[in-house]
Amino acid sequence: MRQIIIEHIFIITLIFISNCNHKYESTDQIIIAFNNSKDVFIYDTFDQSLINITENLVDTLYWAEVSAFSDNGEELLFTLDYMKLENEWMLSNRDDIYLYNVISGESRRITNNEYREINPKFSNDGEKIIYQSFENGNSDIFLINKDGSNKKLIVDNTGYEWYPTFSADGQNIFYLSIRAGKTDIYMNTIDGKNEDNITNDQMEEGAPAISKDGNFIVYNVIESTINVGDFDKGMRKLDLNTRLVTQITAGNNGVSGFDMCKISVDLKYIACRYFDASWLYIYLMDIDGNNQIELGKGIDVEFTQDGKFVIYQSNDGLHKYNIAEGTDELILNQDISGFNIEVSTNQY
Repeated sequence: MRQIIIEHIFIITLIFISNCNHKYESTDQIIIAFNNSKDVFIYDTFDQSLINITENLVDTLYWAEVSAFSDNGEELLFTLDYMKLENEWMLSNRDDIYLYNVISGESRRITNNEYREINPKFSNDGEKIIYQSFENGNSDIFLINKDGSNKKLIVDNTGYEWYPTFSADGQNIFYLSIRAGKTDIYMNTIDGKNEDNITNDQMEEGAPAISKDGNFIVYNVIESTINVGDFDKGMRKLDLNTRLVTQITAGNNGVSGFDMCKISVDLKYIACRYFDASWLYIYLMDIDGNNQIELGKGIDVEFTQDGKFVIYQSNDGLHKYNIAEGTDELILNQDISGFNIEVSTNQY
């Protein structure tokens, strides 16, 4: 009898270890964070669990926005705009930055101030956060440790800085800046002392996607005038070593066009949105703009960190597109009222 019990314990232990390994080492497991109405949800494709990570986080009206995963996929940044007083009838435009730990399921506040702090992004090692803040009455760029210590003002001028992100090597930052009524992409060292306008032309640039090797960025361009509106000038690729600019897609001189582009980790593909003057669609194309494929209607798109799939939010839920096989799968059939998704292939 004792031998039978020992054998049963041994078998159960093996099954438990096997399940744990499958849970956390499966290449099929993808963690997706997205906005739905006022909350941020996390969907796990392995066990198909759906978790609301912002429900009951504060005891008053709020609106949360997902921002970014850490490179190792263990932590997620989001912002939360909430009313300070219960009798306020509208949101306060006070956004604090929060960090959610995917493993423990716990959230903690990084910033706690009376002004908007938005668009946070992790550094490559996951220890620092760069973000956009209205602390000084304008939109500036700050750097802070993920425990909320050692806050530093990095970019402070009369312009409007937004969408900050780290370079591939973590030594520089990129951001958009509106100055003299025109938007350009700027690059700067992380101490803020070496600002460089890398798209100094007469066009209006969109938020850049940075290649994993750090050699180039991809961004959309429009020509904007007060009288006649926005005219699409296509997508461009800028070599950060030579500063050579290559036209990837042709512009159509209209209000429609590509934007919010993303680059796959293997540098072979671009995923982006396309606005046709009436609706948004998700497109996949080669890095040079060729072989464009319309995946369907969609609000936001991301590559998985292994580069095998495109995840996009459509009107019927979350889709997973297999690049190698050219197949599309609806992985979460749910009406989603939101505009942002972030994707992390589980590698921990």
